Amino acid sequence: MADDEDQEEMPVKMKPRKKEPEEKPVFTWQDLEKRKAKAACAMDRVEFLASTRNRFTEFRAHEANTLAFTIRSRKNPKPLMEKKLATSSDGAAEVLAKQELALQNGNTGLKRLEAVSKFVYDKELRTGGKQAAESAKNFAKTSQPFKRPYPLYDELFSLQSHMPGEPREPPLGPGSTMRNYEPPQDALRHGMSKTMSSSMYSLGSRSAKSER
Repeated sequence: MADDEDQEEMPVKMKPRKKEPEEKPVFTWQDLEKRKAKAACAMDRVEFLASTRNRFTEFRAHEANTLAFTIRSRKNPKPLMEKKLATSSDGAAEVLAKQELALQNGNTGLKRLEAVSKFVYDKELRTGGKQAAESAKNFAKTSQPFKRPYPLYDELFSLQSHMPGEPREPPLGPGSTMRNYEPPQDALRHGMSKTMSSSMYSLGSRSAKSER
């Protein structure tokens, strides 16, 4: 009896429970068509912004050439330059309006949706066979473009991706690098008021001294 009491009980090892496999989400053809429409809309907006950037660069280059010609050819170019610069924002807004009209007349949203539908059809034909490809083709006929208005000039001009008083995020490069890119302090304070810029500079200098 005493021997039994003195004998230490060995801990019982519990086998770890196997994790149950997570259920994979199941999407219907209707869900796929909704995702296709939104993806095509996003692609169309990206194309709008990219093409508008090119037109906007051409617009600013033409404006700069006009101002340079005015300076060279006029004895008193100030009134004409003020008049030209006063209508600069209206001209920039007109560039976006013309580009939006061009894309709408070209029906680019529907064309991109058709391109995405063709990609899905080819993918289903390779992986699921002819029957799955025919189902993708039939459901694609019921899909409608997802319409979202293009951004206006005022929206892009007033767009702010950072909180007031905080520095802008550093620009993204086309590829990964071994060393992070650190923009200069002048670039971080660009566009801020002088008081806000000086306060940021003082805070940056204090933090640098504390790190030392």
